[in-house]
Amino acid sequence: MKSSVTRRYLLAFAILFGLLLSTRVAYAWATERIGPDSQHPHATVASPDWPTNLIRLFRHPSRVYSRWVNGSEAVYFNANPPETMELIEAFSETQLRDHEVWILPAADEHIVSFEKQEIRYNVRLAKPGRLKKLIDRLDGKDLATYEPVLYVCLDATGAEAVANFGFPDHLIVHNQFADLQLPATATKPKRTAWHGRMIGDEWKTVATANRNVASELMLWTTNEEAGIRLGSASRDGWFESLFSDQEIADLKSGKSWITVAVGDRQRKPRSDDSRVPIDKLVPGRMPVEGIARINK
Repeated sequence: MKSSVTRRYLLAFAILFGLLLSTRVAYAWATERIGPDSQHPHATVASPDWPTNLIRLFRHPSRVYSRWVNGSEAVYFNANPPETMELIEAFSETQLRDHEVWILPAADEHIVSFEKQEIRYNVRLAKPGRLKKLIDRLDGKDLATYEPVLYVCLDATGAEAVANFGFPDHLIVHNQFADLQLPATATKPKRTAWHGRMIGDEWKTVATANRNVASELMLWTTNEEAGIRLGSASRDGWFESLFSDQEIADLKSGKSWITVAVGDRQRKPRSDDSRVPIDKLVPGRMPVEGIARINK
């Protein structure tokens, strides 16, 4: 195996924003890491925008490769059946609204590193970045929660192990393995877009700040110690996210609440940060002027 030092490349790519009939060019950093943490001088460090407990998957010893491209991350594992169960369990304990797991038949999965090394895997974790959400907004695509998703590719031995695994009730399992019978699991709730705008002196800070100052919206519930990131507000105070009918009802009743914090990107959000009044939320997508100065 080649040197385990993280390799960093500058990838240039042009993005047609189609906003105000102008074209903007963006440059993206990409990094890769081959092998588990045991093959590196330093352990993987959690990014500030990672959901709570996601670091457990990044540090799992079955990890064979990971790649970061402009905020979006993918982690690849070559796991035996017991390790596969560990990955599913760790994913189920990550702080998310939806814990989606796709069960797929194995089909010679592999990825090629930047230096053309072929790496085989059977489990993949995909975490969309903020740029993905921005591009979807600009393209007028339907929004998503943009949460990590786990993909598990099984051979016959792996399928037998999964069949005997007790899936936690809150997992949303998409079973694409024809001969594998699994018990019913949770279903993904239907969500619609809601948006709002916050105006005040605090947003003057965001509008004029450098890239180290950001706003972070978090969803909290009375039953959880850690919040769920909903994303950022624009530099003009616009924000949007997806909510189910039940989530809106919980917000109105006070069972859950949304906070917003403006400050250093490394600052950890807290449940006692400033709350976003529920009457700030309006059904529908954020207007185009809110997208124009989005705080990425």
